[in-house]
Amino acid sequence: MDGNDVVAVYTTTKEAVDRARAGEGPILIEAKSMRMRGHAQHDPAEYVPKDMFEYWKQRDPIVLYEKFWTGAKLLDAKSKKEIDDRIDNLLTKERDYAESRRCRHPNLPMKGCIARATNATRLRPSGKGRTGR
Repeated sequence: MDGNDVVAVYTTTKEAVDRARAGEGPILIEAKSMRMRGHAQHDPAEYVPKDMFEYWKQRDPIVLYEKFWTGAKLLDAKSKKEIDDRIDNLLTKERDYAESRRCRHPNLPMKGCIARATNATRLRPSGKGRTGR
């Protein structure tokens, strides 16, 4: 299945879930897609052949889904602009909020996250299972 086709992914997944819930067992879904970036920020993915990259770039799921909506006459240019503007405004507002916040001391986020060897030896299972209930 084309893993970049949102409608195909939804339809196939829904069918598999419905069948599983009906007692027909599990289904393996193969959804082919491609990561458009490297494995990490520092990885420019230069090992990907240019023609392969261009092929998958044309298969962008957001662009394909937008074409689906416009082809079905469910999205027009005006509505798309309104949606894009709302998203841009929300992202700008959230970014501005995050950037305006005072940073905590750089050591505080790690406080209480690491059990030092001296403390770890005193940790004991509660006997209540993994969830502590």
